[in-house]
Amino acid sequence: MRRVLLILSLCCSFAFSAAAQRDSLSMAKLYSLLDQYVAAMEDLDTPAKEAECDMIVSSCQDSLLKQDVALRLYSHYISSTLMGEEAVAIHLFDRWFESGEVKFKSGSDFYQARIYATFNRNSLVGLPSPVIEMQDSSGSPITVPGGSGRRTILYFYDISCPKCSMESVLLRYYLNDVDSELDFYALYCGSDAAEWEKYRSERLPQGNSKVRVFHAWDPEGESGFQMQFGVLQTPRLFLLDRDGTIIGRGLDIEALRQMVSEAAADDELTMRNPEGASLPSIKVPGVLKRCGKSSLKTLKLSSLRGSPAYLVFYSQTCSRCAAALDSLDAVLSSSKRSKAFLVDVDELMAENPELMGQLLDSFDLRVLPHVFSLDSHGRITGRYLDLKDGEK
Repeated sequence: MRRVLLILSLCCSFAFSAAAQRDSLSMAKLYSLLDQYVAAMEDLDTPAKEAECDMIVSSCQDSLLKQDVALRLYSHYISSTLMGEEAVAIHLFDRWFESGEVKFKSGSDFYQARIYATFNRNSLVGLPSPVIEMQDSSGSPITVPGGSGRRTILYFYDISCPKCSMESVLLRYYLNDVDSELDFYALYCGSDAAEWEKYRSERLPQGNSKVRVFHAWDPEGESGFQMQFGVLQTPRLFLLDRDGTIIGRGLDIEALRQMVSEAAADDELTMRNPEGASLPSIKVPGVLKRCGKSSLKTLKLSSLRGSPAYLVFYSQTCSRCAAALDSLDAVLSSSKRSKAFLVDVDELMAENPELMGQLLDSFDLRVLPHVFSLDSHGRITGRYLDLKDGEK
């Protein structure tokens, strides 16, 4: 983040000085700084990227320089190969271009950007999937997606599309054998019923004991699927999480395969230490905290219990961890019966990597802090807790 702020400062100071001298050398320097700036922001989440972009555009007082900066940022995000960054481009369009505060250099570019934003804003990564009504192969209504609580693949295709033909066959090979619970919606974008029936049987997945396949179409175009899902061309492939949130869009088969595999690994990790279970019998050094007191201890995790007790895995370099520990202090200070055992994973990794390996095999420590609550019998009553000040 410091690097982002440094580059932002350089860009802003250069923006003010460049207003009077817009030669090719000065603009090349500005563009180089902007490119460094967006590269440094790559690991930020979408709202943070949007806020940083707004900050740098608003810092430009000269209207032509503001246009150059906004267009450079827009061009980067609209053409980015990093999934999800198109949301930043749409934000820039809405905030600066649609409002008229900054203009595209041609009317055709503006209308093309407006069309893109209109057709894609409803199906961005992180948003709930739109829900539409289509028809199944027998003409009965079908809701897409169905809200089954399973991960869901939405595949928009056309039988006249050569790329779809190849993608359909690859999907068939993959989904007929994949070992993950999935719902697959094959969504035909055309209107030829006879050819569609033939295509379904010859090219599309049939499913297996874990993959359910649904076929649907909208021959009258009443669902608005084109605008809801940005289907301006085919194929178009989405992956939805169990709650219907879009976690992948614009995928190809290899990206889909990787995301489904990663999701299956996530499932395996999150199934560890379920609520109602006891902690494993691993001896771990840490800090035992009670109201106003703390001491270094080595505890067998299975012996930790209280009314309630908390087990906290954290890192000293993590700002979210620091906030969680502050909140935990407030919880402990409000109850003399509560206690917490704090485990610094960075320190443990440095001093006892073998023990840290045992913990990684036993707990989901991908994102820190990971806070467990335990009852008086040592049973897990909560995981992934986000404690607020005063919460018990």
